[in-house]
Amino acid sequence: MQITPEQIFSLIAAGLRATTPIALAAIGITLSEAAGIIHLSAEGVMLSSALTAVVATHYTGSPWLGLLTAILTGLLFGALMGVTAINLRANQIIVGFGVNFIGTGITPVLLERVWGSRGRSGAVAGLPHLEWEWLTKVPVVGPILDGQSVLFFAMLALLAVTWVVFHRTSYGLRLRMVGEHPGAAATAGIRVNRVRYVAVLVGCALCAIAGAELSLGQILLFGRNMTAGRGFVAVAANVVGGWRPMGSFLASLLFGLADALQLRLQGGIIPNHFIQMIPYLLTVLVVSGIGGRRPPLAIGTHFDPEEK
Repeated sequence: MQITPEQIFSLIAAGLRATTPIALAAIGITLSEAAGIIHLSAEGVMLSSALTAVVATHYTGSPWLGLLTAILTGLLFGALMGVTAINLRANQIIVGFGVNFIGTGITPVLLERVWGSRGRSGAVAGLPHLEWEWLTKVPVVGPILDGQSVLFFAMLALLAVTWVVFHRTSYGLRLRMVGEHPGAAATAGIRVNRVRYVAVLVGCALCAIAGAELSLGQILLFGRNMTAGRGFVAVAANVVGGWRPMGSFLASLLFGLADALQLRLQGGIIPNHFIQMIPYLLTVLVVSGIGGRRPPLAIGTHFDPEEK
Protein backbone atom coordinates (compact mmCIF):
# COMPACT_ATOMS: atom_id res chain seq x y z
CA MET A 1 0.00 0.00 0.00
CA GLN A 2 1.37 3.38 -1.00
CA ILE A 3 1.54 5.99 1.75
CA THR A 4 0.75 9.52 0.61
CA PRO A 5 2.14 12.75 2.11
CA GLU A 6 -1.39 13.62 3.21
CA GLN A 7 -1.55 10.43 5.28
CA ILE A 8 1.79 11.22 6.90
CA PHE A 9 0.66 14.78 7.72
CA SER A 10 -2.59 13.42 9.14
CA LEU A 11 -0.69 10.95 11.33
CA ILE A 12 1.61 13.67 12.67
CA ALA A 13 -1.35 15.99 13.34
CA ALA A 14 -3.09 13.21 15.26
CA GLY A 15 0.15 12.54 17.12
CA LEU A 16 0.33 16.18 18.21
CA ARG A 17 -3.25 16.02 19.47
CA ALA A 18 -2.39 12.92 21.49
CA THR A 19 0.80 14.58 22.72
CA THR A 20 -0.90 17.69 24.13
CA PRO A 21 -2.45 16.26 27.33
CA ILE A 22 0.55 14.00 28.00
CA ALA A 23 3.02 16.86 27.57
CA LEU A 24 1.04 19.27 29.76
CA ALA A 25 0.95 16.72 32.57
CA ALA A 26 4.59 15.70 32.07
CA ILE A 27 5.79 19.30 32.33
CA GLY A 28 3.78 19.70 35.54
CA ILE A 29 5.32 16.52 36.94
CA THR A 30 8.79 17.76 35.99
CA LEU A 31 8.29 20.96 37.99
CA SER A 32 7.03 19.10 41.06
CA GLU A 33 9.77 16.49 41.03
CA ALA A 34 12.49 19.05 40.32
CA ALA A 35 11.57 20.51 43.72
CA GLY A 36 11.86 17.09 45.35
CA ILE A 37 8.18 16.07 45.51
CA ILE A 38 7.28 12.73 43.91
CA HIS A 39 4.28 13.36 41.65
CA LEU A 40 2.34 10.19 40.87
CA SER A 41 -1.10 11.80 41.08
CA ALA A 42 -1.38 13.03 37.48
CA GLU A 43 -3.93 10.37 36.52
CA GLY A 44 -6.34 11.30 39.31
CA VAL A 45 -5.93 15.04 38.82
CA MET A 46 -6.44 14.76 35.06
CA LEU A 47 -9.54 12.59 35.46
CA SER A 48 -11.17 14.77 38.11
CA SER A 49 -10.39 17.99 36.24
CA ALA A 50 -11.71 16.57 32.97
CA LEU A 51 -15.03 15.96 34.71
CA THR A 52 -15.27 19.27 36.58
CA ALA A 53 -14.48 21.07 33.31
CA VAL A 54 -17.43 19.32 31.63
CA VAL A 55 -19.76 19.90 34.60
CA ALA A 56 -18.95 23.63 34.69
CA THR A 57 -19.36 23.92 30.92
CA HIS A 58 -22.68 22.05 31.14
CA TYR A 59 -24.11 24.52 33.65
CA THR A 60 -22.57 27.75 32.32
CA GLY A 61 -22.33 27.05 28.59
CA SER A 62 -18.79 28.43 28.61
CA PRO A 63 -15.83 26.09 27.99
CA TRP A 64 -13.52 28.83 29.27
CA LEU A 65 -15.24 28.72 32.65
CA GLY A 66 -14.96 24.96 32.38
CA LEU A 67 -11.20 25.31 31.88
CA LEU A 68 -10.99 27.67 34.86
CA THR A 69 -12.92 25.18 36.99
CA ALA A 70 -10.51 22.43 35.94
CA ILE A 71 -7.54 24.57 36.99
CA LEU A 72 -9.18 25.28 40.36
CA THR A 73 -9.69 21.54 40.77
CA GLY A 74 -6.01 20.98 40.08
CA LEU A 75 -5.04 23.64 42.62
CA LEU A 76 -7.29 21.97 45.19
CA PHE A 77 -5.52 18.66 44.66
CA GLY A 78 -2.18 20.48 44.73
CA ALA A 79 -3.05 21.97 48.11
CA LEU A 80 -4.06 18.52 49.35
CA MET A 81 -0.73 17.10 48.18
CA GLY A 82 1.14 19.99 49.76
CA VAL A 83 -0.50 19.60 53.16
CA THR A 84 -0.08 15.83 53.28
CA ALA A 85 3.34 15.47 51.65
CA ILE A 86 5.03 18.65 52.94
CA ASN A 87 3.33 19.66 56.20
CA LEU A 88 2.27 16.24 57.46
CA ARG A 89 5.35 14.56 55.93
CA ALA A 90 3.35 11.62 54.58
CA ASN A 91 4.87 9.11 52.20
CA GLN A 92 4.75 10.87 48.83
CA ILE A 93 4.13 7.71 46.83
CA ILE A 94 1.10 6.87 48.97
CA VAL A 95 -0.15 10.46 48.65
CA GLY A 96 0.06 10.22 44.86
CA PHE A 97 -1.84 6.97 44.65
CA GLY A 98 -4.35 8.30 47.18
CA VAL A 99 -5.16 11.19 44.86
CA ASN A 100 -5.55 8.72 41.99
CA PHE A 101 -7.99 6.65 44.04
CA ILE A 102 -9.98 9.79 44.87
CA GLY A 103 -10.17 10.68 41.18
CA THR A 104 -11.29 7.25 40.01
CA GLY A 105 -13.75 6.93 42.88
CA ILE A 106 -15.43 10.33 42.91
CA THR A 107 -15.87 10.87 39.17
CA PRO A 108 -18.53 8.17 38.55
CA VAL A 109 -20.47 9.40 41.59
CA LEU A 110 -20.51 13.00 40.36
CA LEU A 111 -21.25 11.80 36.84
CA GLU A 112 -24.33 9.95 38.06
CA ARG A 113 -25.49 12.93 40.12
CA VAL A 114 -25.41 15.28 37.13
CA TRP A 115 -26.32 13.02 34.18
CA GLY A 116 -27.82 9.94 35.82
CA SER A 117 -25.17 7.73 34.26
CA ARG A 118 -21.90 6.30 35.52
CA GLY A 119 -20.59 5.80 32.00
CA ARG A 120 -20.52 9.14 30.23
CA SER A 121 -21.82 12.69 30.30
CA GLY A 122 -23.79 14.56 27.70
CA ALA A 123 -21.99 16.53 25.02
CA VAL A 124 -20.88 20.07 25.87
CA ALA A 125 -19.37 23.03 24.05
CA GLY A 126 -15.66 22.64 23.41
CA LEU A 127 -12.65 24.89 23.43
CA PRO A 128 -11.89 26.45 20.03
CA HIS A 129 -9.63 24.88 17.44
CA LEU A 130 -7.54 27.31 15.48
CA GLU A 131 -8.42 27.11 11.80
CA TRP A 132 -6.89 29.71 9.51
CA GLU A 133 -7.33 29.51 5.77
CA TRP A 134 -3.85 30.92 5.15
CA LEU A 135 -2.29 28.25 7.35
CA THR A 136 -3.61 25.43 5.18
CA LYS A 137 -1.62 26.86 2.26
CA VAL A 138 1.71 26.61 4.11
CA PRO A 139 3.51 23.45 2.92
CA VAL A 140 4.02 20.65 5.46
CA VAL A 141 3.41 22.79 8.57
CA GLY A 142 -0.04 23.99 7.54
CA PRO A 143 -1.83 20.63 7.34
CA ILE A 144 -0.23 19.56 10.63
CA LEU A 145 -1.03 22.64 12.73
CA ASP A 146 -4.35 23.70 11.22
CA GLY A 147 -7.26 22.63 13.39
CA GLN A 148 -5.23 21.96 16.53
CA SER A 149 -6.83 22.81 19.86
CA VAL A 150 -6.04 26.19 21.40
CA LEU A 151 -4.51 24.26 24.31
CA PHE A 152 -1.95 22.73 21.94
CA PHE A 153 -0.56 26.19 21.26
CA ALA A 154 -0.90 27.03 24.95
CA MET A 155 1.16 23.93 25.71
CA LEU A 156 3.93 25.11 23.39
CA ALA A 157 3.91 28.54 25.06
CA LEU A 158 3.97 26.97 28.53
CA LEU A 159 6.84 24.73 27.46
CA ALA A 160 8.85 27.75 26.34
CA VAL A 161 8.10 29.67 29.54
CA THR A 162 8.91 26.65 31.71
CA TRP A 163 12.21 26.06 29.91
CA VAL A 164 13.25 29.70 30.38
CA VAL A 165 12.24 29.71 34.06
CA PHE A 166 13.90 26.35 34.67
CA HIS A 167 17.23 27.09 32.99
CA ARG A 168 17.59 30.87 32.76
CA THR A 169 16.19 32.42 35.96
CA SER A 170 17.18 32.60 39.60
CA TYR A 171 13.87 30.98 40.53
CA GLY A 172 14.69 27.97 38.38
CA LEU A 173 18.06 27.71 40.11
CA ARG A 174 16.33 27.82 43.51
CA LEU A 175 13.83 25.20 42.36
CA ARG A 176 16.57 22.79 41.31
CA MET A 177 18.63 23.52 44.41
CA VAL A 178 15.65 22.66 46.62
CA GLY A 179 15.31 19.34 44.82
CA GLU A 180 19.00 18.52 45.03
CA HIS A 181 20.24 19.95 48.35
CA PRO A 182 17.38 21.37 50.46
CA GLY A 183 19.62 21.85 53.49
CA ALA A 184 22.08 23.95 51.53
CA ALA A 185 19.19 25.84 49.93
CA ALA A 186 17.78 26.70 53.37
CA THR A 187 21.21 27.84 54.54
CA ALA A 188 21.31 30.17 51.52
CA GLY A 189 18.04 31.73 52.67
CA ILE A 190 15.66 29.85 50.36
CA ARG A 191 12.32 28.89 51.90
CA VAL A 192 12.39 25.26 50.84
CA ASN A 193 8.83 24.24 51.64
CA ARG A 194 7.40 27.38 50.03
CA VAL A 195 9.24 26.59 46.79
CA ARG A 196 7.96 23.02 46.97
CA TYR A 197 4.38 24.19 47.55
CA VAL A 198 4.49 26.46 44.50
CA ALA A 199 5.96 23.67 42.37
CA VAL A 200 3.26 21.21 43.43
CA LEU A 201 0.45 23.72 42.87
CA VAL A 202 1.70 24.67 39.40
CA GLY A 203 2.33 21.02 38.57
CA CYS A 204 -1.21 20.00 39.51
CA ALA A 205 -2.64 22.98 37.62
CA LEU A 206 -0.87 21.80 34.46
CA CYS A 207 -2.21 18.28 34.99
CA ALA A 208 -5.68 19.83 35.33
CA ILE A 209 -5.27 21.67 32.02
CA ALA A 210 -4.28 18.33 30.50
CA GLY A 211 -7.54 16.83 31.74
CA ALA A 212 -9.53 19.75 30.34
CA GLU A 213 -7.81 19.27 26.97
CA LEU A 214 -9.12 15.71 26.85
CA SER A 215 -12.72 16.56 27.72
CA LEU A 216 -13.13 20.06 26.25
CA GLY A 217 -10.44 20.15 23.57
CA GLN A 218 -10.90 16.72 22.00
CA ILE A 219 -13.90 14.59 23.01
CA LEU A 220 -16.39 17.29 24.17
CA LEU A 221 -17.82 15.06 26.89
CA PHE A 222 -16.63 13.05 29.86
CA GLY A 223 -16.31 9.29 29.77
CA ARG A 224 -15.54 7.12 32.76
CA ASN A 225 -11.78 6.52 33.08
CA MET A 226 -11.28 8.56 29.90
CA THR A 227 -7.67 9.37 30.79
CA ALA A 228 -6.87 5.68 30.12
CA GLY A 229 -3.49 5.76 31.83
CA ARG A 230 -2.22 8.96 30.19
CA GLY A 231 -1.28 10.33 33.61
CA PHE A 232 1.05 7.39 34.16
CA VAL A 233 2.44 7.80 30.65
CA ALA A 234 3.21 11.41 31.61
CA VAL A 235 5.08 10.14 34.68
CA ALA A 236 7.13 7.91 32.36
CA ALA A 237 7.72 10.82 29.96
CA ASN A 238 9.23 12.83 32.81
CA VAL A 239 11.61 9.97 33.63
CA VAL A 240 12.55 9.37 29.99
CA GLY A 241 13.02 13.12 29.56
CA GLY A 242 15.53 13.24 32.40
CA TRP A 243 13.45 15.45 34.71
CA ARG A 244 13.82 18.38 32.30
CA PRO A 245 10.96 20.30 30.55
CA MET A 246 12.18 19.86 26.98
CA GLY A 247 13.06 16.23 27.55
CA SER A 248 9.61 15.58 29.00
CA PHE A 249 8.00 17.18 25.95
CA LEU A 250 10.06 15.15 23.48
CA ALA A 251 9.25 11.92 25.34
CA SER A 252 5.57 12.91 25.34
CA LEU A 253 5.78 13.50 21.60
CA LEU A 254 7.17 9.99 21.14
CA PHE A 255 4.32 8.46 23.14
CA GLY A 256 1.74 10.67 21.40
CA LEU A 257 2.89 9.58 17.95
CA ALA A 258 2.77 5.95 19.09
CA ASP A 259 -0.81 6.48 20.27
CA ALA A 260 -1.80 8.00 16.92
CA LEU A 261 -0.10 5.14 15.08
CA GLN A 262 -2.02 2.47 16.98
CA LEU A 263 -5.29 4.15 16.02
CA ARG A 264 -4.28 4.06 12.34
CA LEU A 265 -3.28 0.38 12.52
CA GLN A 266 -6.57 -0.86 13.97
CA GLY A 267 -8.90 -2.82 11.71
CA GLY A 268 -6.22 -4.96 10.07
CA ILE A 269 -5.33 -8.61 10.53
CA ILE A 270 -3.76 -7.97 13.95
CA PRO A 271 -6.37 -7.96 16.76
CA ASN A 272 -7.16 -4.46 18.00
CA HIS A 273 -6.29 -5.32 21.60
CA PHE A 274 -2.70 -5.98 20.57
CA ILE A 275 -2.56 -2.79 18.52
CA GLN A 276 -3.89 -0.76 21.48
CA MET A 277 -0.97 -2.03 23.56
CA ILE A 278 1.58 -0.15 21.44
CA PRO A 279 1.80 3.14 23.42
CA TYR A 280 1.93 1.36 26.77
CA LEU A 281 4.35 -1.31 25.60
CA LEU A 282 6.58 1.43 24.20
CA THR A 283 6.41 3.21 27.56
CA VAL A 284 7.55 0.09 29.42
CA LEU A 285 10.33 -0.65 26.93
CA VAL A 286 11.68 2.90 26.88
CA VAL A 287 11.59 3.32 30.66
CA SER A 288 13.15 -0.11 31.18
CA GLY A 289 16.00 0.67 28.81
CA ILE A 290 16.68 4.20 29.98
CA GLY A 291 20.03 4.91 31.55
CA GLY A 292 20.03 8.66 31.29
CA ARG A 293 19.95 11.39 33.84
CA ARG A 294 19.44 10.62 37.50
CA PRO A 295 16.47 12.04 39.44
CA PRO A 296 16.94 14.98 41.84
CA LEU A 297 18.95 13.84 44.86
CA ALA A 298 16.38 14.89 47.46
CA ILE A 299 13.29 13.62 45.64
CA GLY A 300 10.85 11.94 48.00
CA THR A 301 12.53 13.30 51.11
CA HIS A 302 10.99 15.62 53.69
CA PHE A 303 12.52 18.85 54.90
CA ASP A 304 12.14 20.23 58.40
CA PRO A 305 13.28 23.87 58.66
CA GLU A 306 14.28 23.19 62.27
CA GLU A 307 16.76 20.51 61.17
CA LYS A 308 18.65 22.41 58.48
